[in-house]
Amino acid sequence: MRSLAVDRVSAEVVDALRVAGAEGLLLKGPVFAAWLYRDGAARAYVDTDILVSPRDFPVAQRALAGIGFSTHIDDTDTPGWRQVAHHWVRARDGANVDLHRTLVGVGVPDAELWDVVSADAEPFSVAGREVRTPGVPVRALHIALHAAQHGTRAGKHLDDLERALCMVDPAVWRSARGIADRLSATGAFATGLRLCEPGCRLADELGVFADGSVETTLLAGAPAAGALGWHYLASARGVRARSHIVARKLFPTRRFMRAWSPVARRGPVGLAAAYVARPVWVLGRVVPGFWAWWRARGE
Repeated sequence: MRSLAVDRVSAEVVDALRVAGAEGLLLKGPVFAAWLYRDGAARAYVDTDILVSPRDFPVAQRALAGIGFSTHIDDTDTPGWRQVAHHWVRARDGANVDLHRTLVGVGVPDAELWDVVSADAEPFSVAGREVRTPGVPVRALHIALHAAQHGTRAGKHLDDLERALCMVDPAVWRSARGIADRLSATGAFATGLRLCEPGCRLADELGVFADGSVETTLLAGAPAAGALGWHYLASARGVRARSHIVARKLFPTRRFMRAWSPVARRGPVGLAAAYVARPVWVLGRVVPGFWAWWRARGE
């Protein structure tokens, strides 16, 4: 029932984007379910993932606001970390939309990603609406990138990967590898594939290997809390940028706090209590996060 409700929201969002003049591609969720779960097994999903062109990103944001959504957090709330998607929520029905401008593991500019991914887009029906979704090779690539993003933690990303490895033709995987090369995503593609034995064999056949980037290594290994923060801090340029990251980690924006802590959503008193607890929470993760980051650098 939840998935059917998400389908209706997806159709509503696509309609709103079209009216506003923005173009979007539906990702994951119902697309993966229809493609990989034809045997009737359940593949639940709880939100709508839409990739839009960087040119249309501001238009898409206004379109979402026009149908009642508001931004959960954005880049101003996460200095040092550029989110691949902005999370939007709608209070009246709890609907969630991830508005993507790129995918995890991709190294080319957003506009180049859009040109490649949208080139072979194909029609797909959701809740009685025809939408567009990436072609099969891009979907295969996305499954591997999604697996690399969530790593060894059990979840549907691993189920999707194992099903795709069984069902998708080797020629499609070769095309996916070529697209990964064009998008500077080959390392993350290989990392995702190598999370299971059949994927290791395919990666060997394709001749792809993990790129050794610290971020990909951390994500694929289910990092300790705080490890990615150390990576972003080390990657920042200059004392001012690093100081800003530290300050925001200890004392985030009110919007971030409300997204991070249920207590912060209980009015001014709850928000104040969450701010008091935040530095304690961060400091308790400094040492384990540092060692996880240091090990990833070594790997």
